[in-house]
Parts: sequence; C-alpha cells; structure tokens
Amino acid sequence: LPKGPEAPTPAEPDAAAVDKPTISTPEIRDEKSAGTKASAAFVDQVGVENTAEVGQSSAGWGAVADIIQVGDYNSAEIQQSTGRLSDRGDYAVITSKGDSNSAFIKQENRPTGFSGSNLADIRQGPDDGTSYFSSGNFSLDGSASIVQSGAGNIGEIDQYDDVPLEIARNNEAAIAQNGFRNQGQIAQNGDDNQASIRQFETRANGSDNKADIDQTGDNHLSRVDQNGDGNQGQSIQNGAPSGPLALGNDSYISQTGDYNTALADQWGGNNASAISQWGDNNMASAFQEGWDNTSSILQDGSGNMASAHQTGDGNMSAIDQRGNGNAAQVIQTGYNLADIQQFGHGNNALVRQ
Repeated sequence: LPKGPEAPTPAEPDAAAVDKPTISTPEIRDEKSAGTKASAAFVDQVGVENTAEVGQSSAGWGAVADIIQVGDYNSAEIQQSTGRLSDRGDYAVITSKGDSNSAFIKQENRPTGFSGSNLADIRQGPDDGTSYFSSGNFSLDGSASIVQSGAGNIGEIDQYDDVPLEIARNNEAAIAQNGFRNQGQIAQNGDDNQASIRQFETRANGSDNKADIDQTGDNHLSRVDQNGDGNQGQSIQNGAPSGPLALGNDSYISQTGDYNTALADQWGGNNASAISQWGDNNMASAFQEGWDNTSSILQDGSGNMASAHQTGDGNMSAIDQRGNGNAAQVIQTGYNLADIQQFGHGNNALVRQ
C-alpha cells in the first residue's frame, strides 16, 4: 500500500495588493543599525489617523523594528525584549497598505534572555486585516510570516516552549490569505516544527475559509491549503518524547472547492496523514494514536464522507472516493492494512481491523 499522495500544491495566493516599498526591506534598514549596541526603530506613515508603537528593551545587541503604513486608520505595534545572551537576534517588519488594518508582533526573551536569528514579517492589504505574532522565551532561529490581501482576514502565529528552561528552537510558520473574512491560526510548542497555511481562490477572492494548526512537541510538519469558499481545515499534532531525535508527525490537507471540512489529529511519533478533497461539501477526518501509522484520504466529487481511526502502531490505510454521496470508514488497532476504493455515487464501505 503506498504511503499516500502528498497534498497537491496549488498556486500561490496573489499578494500583489501588498506593495513592498524598498525602505521596508530589512537589509537596507539594518545597515543603519549594524555595528551598534542599541536597538533601532523605523516608522513611516502616510495617510490619516494611523498609529504605530514600538517598544524595544535590548541588552544584547538584538532588535531592529520597521513599521510602514500607507492608508488610513491603520495600527501597528512591535514589542521586542531581548535580555542578555543575544546573538543579534530579533527583527520585526510590519507593512500595511490600505485602511483599518491591525498588526501586532511580540518577541520576548526575558527574564533570563536568549535569542538569535528571530524574524517576524507581516504584510497586509488592502482593508480590515488583523495579524498577530508572538514568540515566547528562549527563542532561537525562529521565523514567522503573515501575508494578507483582501478584507477582513485574520492571521495569528504563536511559537513558544512551555517546558521550564527549555528553548524554542528552529520553528517556522507562514500564513498567506487572499480574499475576504479568512482566518488562519498557527500555534507551535516545541522545537524544529514547520507549519504553513494558504487560503485563497483561483477564480476570484476566497472567502470565509478557516484553518488551524496546533503542534506540540518536536519535528512536526503541517500544511493546510484551501482554495475556494467556506472550507475548514484543522491539523493537531502531539508527539513524545522531545529532543533532536524525536520522531515528529506529518500532516497534509488540501481542499479545492467550497464548504469542505478536513481534520487530521495525530498523537505519537512518525505518523503521516494526507487528505485531499476536490468538490463541495466533502468531509474527511484522520485520527492516529501511536507510532508509524499512515493514512491517505482522497475524495473527488461532492457530499462524500471519509474517516480513518487508527490506534496502535504500524497501521496503513487508504481511502479513494470519486463521485457523489459516498461514505467510507476505516478502524484499525495495530499493524493492519486497509484499502478502500469507491467510484460512483451513494456507495458505503466499512473496514474494522
């Protein structure tokens, strides 16, 4: 049984509405602060009733902030508190073009202080966008990016490590949204995690999509791509033990169409799930608890339902449904193999092992 197809790669969201003035590039502005021990802040605003706030407290050479807002009634805030032991980390760039956008970045490393190679990048346009990024104590080599084009979109990234005296290392997160009233949220607690959310519409502007990624542990990879309107995708991954040799989980969700729903929920290590849906009103879920489980769900049509529930270790399942109104379910408890293929309409299948 093949491991299952990786979710296809749709086209990148069109972020052309967000211009990047040359003065906002970190490389150019960093030249002004390179070699100094003081943090640097740059603010440029053009329009009516824009507000910007930068608060930087650095005792370790870190922190450079850059805010540019073009339009009316925009607000931006950057807070960076480095502390000692910083290897010139931190960095925050906010660029908003349009009206009534709100952006917030927080990179905090106190009380003990530790930082290095942090980077946050928020770009929004044209109207009513909301972005939030936060990184907890002891961050190292983390990066985050939020790009939103359209109106009423909300993006949030939170990266941290809640284990006492642990360092949140090498986490990467990115959200790109194009359209109206889309919501993307990423939370990563641990080390070496990667997460990305892309929500858009190739025919026009996507609207009312919602994606949520929540990863706890180390070495996880999650990706949610949604192309259309009213889609919902969620990836939850929790792994143990932690550390550089920890076996993380991989999750891929891709939905093209309208009002599709997908959930991947994985606990343990070295689990992999892929959900791909084309059409409208499809539902898919994959639950895995254990080690070395693999799940693949592919649905092409409308009104299809598929679920895989795997507990134990070494399970492999694949569901492939093409047509309308089909339903399939796989339940496995350890070292089992299942393959369901249904082509047509109104078919039902259940495998229990």
